[in-house]
Amino acid sequence: MPPETLSLHAESPSTPAIERRFAKLYLPLLILLCLFSLVHYVRVSRVLAQTWSGWAIGDWLINYDTGPTRRGLAGEIIFYFGRVIDVKLNWLVFSIQLLAILGLISSFLYAVRTKALSFWYVVACFSPGFFLLFTYYDGMAVGRKEVLLFLTFMLWLHLCMKSHLSSINILFFSAVYFCLTLVHEAFLFYSPYFCVAAWLMDGKSNKKLTVMIPFGSLIAAALIFVYFKTVDPATSCQQLLALGALPEVCVGVLSAGPQDALLLTKRYFNQFDIVALLHLCLIFTIILLPVYLVLRSSTVKNAKLSQWLLSMVGLICFSLPLFLFAIDWGRWISMHVTLSVLMLLLALPDKSAQNQMMQSSVGNDAKARSLLFAAGCFLFFTLSYSLGHCCARDFFKPFGPINKIEHTAIFQKLMGSSQP
Repeated sequence: MPPETLSLHAESPSTPAIERRFAKLYLPLLILLCLFSLVHYVRVSRVLAQTWSGWAIGDWLINYDTGPTRRGLAGEIIFYFGRVIDVKLNWLVFSIQLLAILGLISSFLYAVRTKALSFWYVVACFSPGFFLLFTYYDGMAVGRKEVLLFLTFMLWLHLCMKSHLSSINILFFSAVYFCLTLVHEAFLFYSPYFCVAAWLMDGKSNKKLTVMIPFGSLIAAALIFVYFKTVDPATSCQQLLALGALPEVCVGVLSAGPQDALLLTKRYFNQFDIVALLHLCLIFTIILLPVYLVLRSSTVKNAKLSQWLLSMVGLICFSLPLFLFAIDWGRWISMHVTLSVLMLLLALPDKSAQNQMMQSSVGNDAKARSLLFAAGCFLFFTLSYSLGHCCARDFFKPFGPINKIEHTAIFQKLMGSSQP
C-alpha cells in the first residue's frame, strides 16, 4: 500500500489498531443493534396501535374524504385496503409500519454485510440520532412516516451501489417520491439526498436525470400549498370514532390545527438569541461530525472528502426552512443523521477491497491503546447526548442515554437487588 494511503488512516494512531483488532465484531454488533431496535420498535408500535395514538396512527389516517387534504394520500390508500380486507385501521397501520421497518433493517443489513465496516461507521450507527436508537430514546418517534423515506432511500442506495441508475429506475423513484411528498410534505426538504447519493458515486450515467426526484417532490409540494387544505379536526375525528377508534386518535396531528408559516418564521427570528444560535450550531455538529469521522478514517481522498462535506452542508441548508416552519427539530435532525449514515455506505469499500493493513500484526501495547481509545470514543458518542423529537429549544438531551438506562425496569431491578 502506498505511504500516502497509510497516512490517511493514521490520523489517529489508535484507529488502525482498532480496525485490525475489532473488524470481525462490527457486523455482529450491527446485527444485534438492529434486532434490539426492531423488537423495541414493534413493541412500542403495538402499544401505540392499541391506544390509537394520534401521532403514530392518526397521522397515517388523514384522507381525502372531504376533498384534497394535506398528508391525505396515505390515509386514502389505507382506507381502501381496510375496506377490501376488512381489518381495523389501527392494525392495518401497524402492519404497514412493521413491514416498512422490517424492509428497512433487512435492506440495511443486506448492504452492510458486503462492506468493509470501519470503527467510526459502527459508532455512527450507534449514534443517538440514527434511526435505530433514536426511536429507543424517544418513543414518540416510533410509528412516524419517515420510515417510508428511509426505506425508499435505502432501496435507492442499492441501485447506486450496483450502478443500476437507468432512466426507467430514476423516473420510477421520481413517481414514488412524488407520492411520498403527498404523504408528508416535509419529505421535500430531504429529496436532494437522492441526487447527492448518485452524484458522489463513480461513473456518469444518468446522474443529471436524478434531479427529477426533487423536481417531482417540488411539484407535489406546490400542489399541496395551492390546492390542498389542512385537515379538518372535527370531521376527521368523528369519521375515525365512528369506525371504532378510541378518543386518543383525536389528540395529536388531528387537533394541531393549521400553522401559519410566515408567523412561525417571524416568531423564530423575534426570539432569536445566543441559545438559538447554539442550537443551530448543534444541528450542523450532530449531523456533520459522524460524516467527517467516517470519511476521514476511510480511503476517500481529500478532494472527495471535501465534496462529501460540502454536499452535506448544502443538504442541511436546504432543509433549514423546515426547522422554522415546524418544531420537531429532533426528528428533522435524526432524519438527516439517518440518511447521511445510510449514504456513507457508498464510501465504504467492499470486503473484497479491504485495506491490507488489516492483515498486519498488532503489538500488546497497541492492543491496549486501541481498546481504551475505542471504549472512550464509543461511550462518548453514544452516551453523551440523545435527541428528543421536539422541540426547537428542547431537542438536545445531555446524557439522555444514561437517563434512559437508569429508568429502565431491568436496570432498576438490578440496582434494587444490589442494595442491602
